[in-house]
Amino acid sequence: MVTTLGQNTGPSRARRHATALAVSALGLMLGTTVATAAPASATDSGAAGAAQAAGPITVSGGGVDINGWCVARYGNPWHAELRGNNANSWVCQWGQDTAAWQAVDMYAACRRTYGSGSTADYTNFYNPYSWYCT
Repeated sequence: MVTTLGQNTGPSRARRHATALAVSALGLMLGTTVATAAPASATDSGAAGAAQAAGPITVSGGGVDINGWCVARYGNPWHAELRGNNANSWVCQWGQDTAAWQAVDMYAACRRTYGSGSTADYTNFYNPYSWYCT
């Protein structure tokens, strides 16, 4: 199912995107690494589309601090690295060693930043920067 913004999504969807983008901008100003909701023109796919069918998701958090989670989970010099062009392309990598990597747990990254009730979702599977915390 592909749903464009404004089609069966309602005003809460637009508010969620605006909130996530504002959090992303704040994170970038503070120098943190975040992956947040895509621009309003992006389309939904996969799990995000299914979540919309189930009901609205409210943003209680904002951007996902992927790099912060990698460092907290594995220590230095681990960092977030993008290895592809979809939502599941993020990994934690050890320094410059491309063979040394671990999977990113986006749900754990959201809980680390926003508390135990937080979860992760993305707005567009084909946009690795569309992750956000709810």
